[in-house]
Amino acid sequence: MPSTESERFELHRELKNQLGDFVADSMMNLLPNEGWTDVARTRDIDRVLAESTARFDQFEARIDERFRNFEVRMDAKFAQFEEKIDAKFAHYEARMDDTFAHFQAQMDERFAHFQNQMDERFRHFQKQMDERFEHFKGAMDANFEHFDAQMNVRFSESDRRLGSLTGALWMLGGMSATAFIALFTILATR
Repeated sequence: MPSTESERFELHRELKNQLGDFVADSMMNLLPNEGWTDVARTRDIDRVLAESTARFDQFEARIDERFRNFEVRMDAKFAQFEEKIDAKFAHYEARMDDTFAHFQAQMDERFAHFQNQMDERFRHFQKQMDERFEHFKGAMDANFEHFDAQMNVRFSESDRRLGSLTGALWMLGGMSATAFIALFTILATR
């Protein structure tokens, strides 16, 4: 039960009379100001500590639950975001594939056209070269035939001349070598 201020004053005066000022003041300082109800005992502190620990545990559990819920929501949002990004990439990838397929088809068509033009030009060039070589071959054949005919004429003339020279030599019989060379030179220069 709490003591009043007047009871405390009476107690302090009685202690002074019995024990002296110093001991009375020291004892009064050891008493609580408001009474024993304000003094905490060990079991009171243990109970408050247990209650505080329980409250902090509950608070921590609520915070953990909120973080778990937050993580679940964030995971769901990131999954949705990732799905959207994947869908956009798939869309753009398909568009790029279509664009490149179209571009490749155009390039294939252009290269096929270019190759046809080059093949036609090479065929035309080859035809012209074949015609020129045939003409050149014909001209060379005609030139060789003409040359062969001229050579045959000259060889025939030379054979005739040699034949007449051989006959003349037989006639001359013992002509000297110097005279023979002179006669041959004269006949060859004609």
